[in-house]
Amino acid sequence: MDVRLHILVTLPFLLGLCLVTNMPSLLYISIMANVLTAVGVGLLLYVVWEQTKDKEDPPIVAATMDPLHFAMFVGSTLYSINNVPLVQCCERYMRDPRSMLALCGVLTRTIIVMAAALLVVGTVGYMRYGSDARPKIYYNFLPSTMMEATEATFIVAWCLSYPINNFVMYDLIWELNLKGMMRGYPKSKQTLASFGVRLALVLISTTLAVALPEFLVCEAFAHSLTVPLLVLGFPAMIELCLLWEVGDYGRFHYALIRDLLMVAFALYCTVCGIVQTILAFATGEIDKF
Repeated sequence: MDVRLHILVTLPFLLGLCLVTNMPSLLYISIMANVLTAVGVGLLLYVVWEQTKDKEDPPIVAATMDPLHFAMFVGSTLYSINNVPLVQCCERYMRDPRSMLALCGVLTRTIIVMAAALLVVGTVGYMRYGSDARPKIYYNFLPSTMMEATEATFIVAWCLSYPINNFVMYDLIWELNLKGMMRGYPKSKQTLASFGVRLALVLISTTLAVALPEFLVCEAFAHSLTVPLLVLGFPAMIELCLLWEVGDYGRFHYALIRDLLMVAFALYCTVCGIVQTILAFATGEIDKF
């Protein structure tokens, strides 16, 4: 079956999930997605062990430091553990919003768990497959029932995590913009428009997925262009503007130096990532990302 048909098969399921109207209910769905993701990681590690237990350990070759690849690594890592709009949206609906960004708050614990999972999977993949390891570890798997079960687990988890990400866009479009513009309309029309926004977001994203099922190029550009600037560059720029208005950069201008370094590093990652993406696309090696 063509991958586009697989995407369309999930459409009714996604439409139903995205009609859930409140954040607390979506959080329960998201918890189910997280549990399935954890199960999928366990199955993934089991498949790696099962398919490589009789093989000799591959030689571990020291990697060379390529500035372009390092920038792509930083962008991909930040892309995996960061979702600024989702954090802001969840924070607004929390009973104690301050616990989100506290030193040992929800966001910090989430980043630690995600970084640990990525580190474990990446290390295991490289230790078992060596320099032949593919960018996504399941590309190395041989066809098997366990491999299919692992993929199915991740697919269901991704589908269950879709509604809360869709809710973020809905919250930005409806709650912060369109809702205020429709206050003079009857309640029934407001409800109809609200559901229309939800369904439109699902249909737009599904249409893009069907049009570009092989989205490696788009994903690589997203890693390179948006993430370093959003995560590192723009927050530092905003802090610089706020501190400039106050006129206090701390002792030895510590905040000024730190923020300038963050902006410079974000620009470096962005430029190098875009160059690497263009080179990989031009040489037909985009699937090696």
